[in-house]
Amino acid sequence: MSDARVLSPFVFGIAGYKNTGKTTLISQFIREMSQKGKRVATIKHDAHGFFAHPDHTDTASHAKAGAICTVIASPDGHTAIERHEPKEPSLADLLKRVAGVDVILVEGYKDAPIAKWVLLSDPGLGMPYTIPDYMVHATFQGKVLGFVVPRPPLTVMHSRYPVFLREDVPAMVRVMEYHMA
Repeated sequence: MSDARVLSPFVFGIAGYKNTGKTTLISQFIREMSQKGKRVATIKHDAHGFFAHPDHTDTASHAKAGAICTVIASPDGHTAIERHEPKEPSLADLLKRVAGVDVILVEGYKDAPIAKWVLLSDPGLGMPYTIPDYMVHATFQGKVLGFVVPRPPLTVMHSRYPVFLREDVPAMVRVMEYHMA
């Protein structure tokens, strides 16, 4: 692997609305790619905000005192780094902070200009999946790799993008590997 490849991991997004299975799919991608020897990192956008450390911990005290960054490490090798910034960093800024991996999977950031999978909800028994291409381009910026649906049919009305069942993780990973080649 060249030095340029280490500095520029492949980035794939997983986007969709709430409760469409984004986190489950990312976990499956991680397992599949890790088994193939890929080093995988993730970035998740939490639109609701969060604080990783409970109020009573030392690292929470450090953050409340004004630390820009807190790092905690344990004997089992677990290390957590939390930065405290005045505003939300961009996805581009976050991608620069992740090093030493082959692939970064991004959950959320549906408007980011990255290649991504778009997960659709089940429209109801017997109803077709529908999402016009113009809506895809307006909502999900970047290259759409395909739609991911929870059940057949494997068609999305008014769309030219390929459609995959959620369970067909190996096929989706092959698409990503094609883009990584």
